[in-house]
Amino acid sequence: MRYLLIVLACLSFNHPLFAQGSVRGKVLDSTTQKPLGLATVTVFKAADTALITYRLSTPEGEFRVPGLPLRLPLRVVISFSGYEVFRKEFTLSDDNAFELGSVALAPAAQALEEVMVVAERPPVTVRKDTIEFNAASFKTLPTALVEDLLRKLPGVQVDRDGNITANGRRVNRIMVDGKSFFGDDPKMATRNLPANVIDRVQLTDDKDEINRNTDGDLTNVGQVINLTLRKGVKKGWFGKAYGGVGTDDRYEVGGIANIYRDTMQLSVLGFSNNVNRSGFSMKDVQDLGGFNRSGYNSMMISRRGGQEGFAINNINFGGTEAGIARSSGGGFNLNHAPSKRKTFFLQYFLGNTYNRVEELNNTDQFISDTTITTRTATETIRNNNTHNLGAGANLKPDSLTDINLRLTYSYTASSDDIRASIGVRNNKVGPVSSGSGNLFNKFFNNNYYHSLTVTRRSAKKKGRSLNVYQYTNYTNNLQRYVTESDLDYYYPDTTTRLFEQLRRQDVPNLRVNSTATFAQPLNPKSTLRLSGGHEYISDEQDVTLFGKNDATDKYDLGYLGRNSGYNRTQHRFNTNASVSYRIKAVNITGGVNALWQKINNHFYSVANPVKMDYFNVLPSFALTWKQLSVNYNQNVTAPSAFYLVPIPDSTNPFFIRLGNPYLRPSRSKNFSINNYKYIAGSGTNINMYISGGVTDDDVVMSRTIDAKGVTRSIPVNVDGSSRLNVSVGYGREFKRNTKFIFNFRVSPYFYIDRRKMIVNSITSSVQNIQYGPYVSVGLNWNDVVELRPEYRPGVTRTRYSDPAFTNLNVTTHNLESELIIRLPKRFVWETNVAYRYNSQVAPGLPKDNVLWNAGLTFLTNKDGKGLLKLSVFDILNRNNAFYRYATLNQVVDTQTNVLQRYFLLSFTYNIRNMAAPKKVGGRDRLFMF
Repeated sequence: MRYLLIVLACLSFNHPLFAQGSVRGKVLDSTTQKPLGLATVTVFKAADTALITYRLSTPEGEFRVPGLPLRLPLRVVISFSGYEVFRKEFTLSDDNAFELGSVALAPAAQALEEVMVVAERPPVTVRKDTIEFNAASFKTLPTALVEDLLRKLPGVQVDRDGNITANGRRVNRIMVDGKSFFGDDPKMATRNLPANVIDRVQLTDDKDEINRNTDGDLTNVGQVINLTLRKGVKKGWFGKAYGGVGTDDRYEVGGIANIYRDTMQLSVLGFSNNVNRSGFSMKDVQDLGGFNRSGYNSMMISRRGGQEGFAINNINFGGTEAGIARSSGGGFNLNHAPSKRKTFFLQYFLGNTYNRVEELNNTDQFISDTTITTRTATETIRNNNTHNLGAGANLKPDSLTDINLRLTYSYTASSDDIRASIGVRNNKVGPVSSGSGNLFNKFFNNNYYHSLTVTRRSAKKKGRSLNVYQYTNYTNNLQRYVTESDLDYYYPDTTTRLFEQLRRQDVPNLRVNSTATFAQPLNPKSTLRLSGGHEYISDEQDVTLFGKNDATDKYDLGYLGRNSGYNRTQHRFNTNASVSYRIKAVNITGGVNALWQKINNHFYSVANPVKMDYFNVLPSFALTWKQLSVNYNQNVTAPSAFYLVPIPDSTNPFFIRLGNPYLRPSRSKNFSINNYKYIAGSGTNINMYISGGVTDDDVVMSRTIDAKGVTRSIPVNVDGSSRLNVSVGYGREFKRNTKFIFNFRVSPYFYIDRRKMIVNSITSSVQNIQYGPYVSVGLNWNDVVELRPEYRPGVTRTRYSDPAFTNLNVTTHNLESELIIRLPKRFVWETNVAYRYNSQVAPGLPKDNVLWNAGLTFLTNKDGKGLLKLSVFDILNRNNAFYRYATLNQVVDTQTNVLQRYFLLSFTYNIRNMAAPKKVGGRDRLFMF
């Protein structure tokens, strides 16, 4: 507490508002007398050239630099690319602004770097489409990484997962000395290179993305950061090894190593833990494990019960499952870049999760004055094994051609051993049914995927290009569901049923897509774009049902007439023509898409195939102006094969799913409006996003609940589904004083959708409304104190057109905060607190919950390579996993077992040969929730 009071006092008296003086003026071209916008005005101490602060001139060339100390000799340096440098020394005696008047800069024959004194290099320099930051002007800890340096740069934001935006646009990749670093993965460089080896940070548009662009919309083109290194960082290796033990037999162990030698980079990792979280944070696996530089096809993020986990390419790195889990895994990633025009990668990973889940589910269905309550209790033992192999290449045969190739293969085998009990109750007649039994499930999945992209630009005609894209995805799923249950029905008559069945499903799927796009400028203001594509989809499902043979105790009795399945082939032909016309900064594009779909459905239990032929002409429109983009399009989507299978799925005897082979394709009209503006002078960023649409022939589930409480659902087509999503954001950053950084952001949102609901053959509509703000604040005082609170209140309103259903109102509050204090030397105190409130929970359960984690880290040596940490999870022992949500006419409550309070003592050793270890402290270094 004493240290905290000292820190808060220091924060107060070091704020720039207490500074008194300022300097102002206007920058002009000495020849034309035109203003020079974005010139850099830097103020140093005259004695030692220590940076005080800086500003950029406005588009009118005007500037004002506040927050300057009084009665101290100062030097102002004004620089602009291609011009001579202006210097003047002065001393402020009072709070009146020091007037420089008009400062005329003369064109320079030499480059700016050649005429600048090294100590006077400006913090920021703007050259045409490039912004350059002088790393030495932004002080960081000796242990800081590039990510910490980027957080201090004006206009650059880094979120909790390490994703980078600059001036409102995403950063696609980071180069090092103009070359790719670990496959262009941004976080690979930002989270492993020490900040003190960086000389300059250069920010520019992603020229490769511009070259690959096929729709002419450049408003959202990403950025590229180039890090210019100081001498000596060309080879090295880095990584970490860690291990920890805790109370209640908790443990974690793992290691990750990365070796790079000029053109070769190798990453190896392994881990195991039983604390319901990933063996590494997601950023470690993406960055060090090589997924971002090699590409991935699927990602899942899970946050439950105070922990966060993730899976990439079906490899579970821990923390994604409910209950209490043990996660283990390992693998390697190899990258080779023999030249700037060629990069290759190869990777293999395997993962295993074993978890025990205890879950209690309570579902209330409201039908007029009748409430049907279904209560289910399950105990599950789940085991999952995954193997993933990937390879790929990025090739540039010449300056006009780009080739990108990706190949992956994965195999997954998993099993569930489930013991379940269920009871159904009607509020008017009492218990109507119950059941208990076992489910034994096994799943085997094989998946192959490849994609190829070739882009060719014309050397003779600027803007002319040809883009060819092809991908193939083949998946084969073998699924086995064994259900053994005793079912008792009490209403309207008392009956007992023994249900024993094996449902075997073989589900192969093939998808092949080929698309070509050609762009041809018609004149300097307009461009014609033509594209054509063909997609072939083949879905199969072979369903076989077996009864139990009492003589052999095996499921080898086939049901005559009960075997079923389907074979579905689909051809989609797309032809699109569009014309873009540019009027100054406005670009307008109008297009039309001809879509022909030929679908052949062959169901084994239906005598005649179901054939569907559709032809649609779909218009599109797009308008862009600076950072504003407006889009409108129409689409026709065939129903998923999952909805078509006519054979009932009775895996859960109380919830039976049926298919509808006569579903029609859904027809949607969609629009979106997106805008982002960053104001460099004030550090303000404003964004707006609006999207919506209407869908006819939408697919909804028609449900029938019988007197015994058994629900049967079948998909049907309905018209009139609609949605609207609106979000805006306002944020501001204060980074002029590098010792005190402050930022905040407010982002309110509003969402509404309306759909049809069919229950017991009665059709009505349900409207769902969600709204609330998101508020975040960030504070960093000299890397001694970091504070990051976030607040997310939310309101959900569900309204039914049929008075037989009860309207629902839910209010939630989510407040999280993280505090890091680096005092005294070598000690890092960190804590995070999450408060959650839900106004609608099941009777007897708490409406709110507080999860409080804390940790103390001791740097065992002065360079911080060794970290000894004592962590406490759930200090208050209040962690729970109670969830309630509303859907259609149902309110669902779920409770699962979770980890509660435990202590963990761990040691981590960071290995780097580049003179700086990891910065210590932060959400991903403690617990994630």
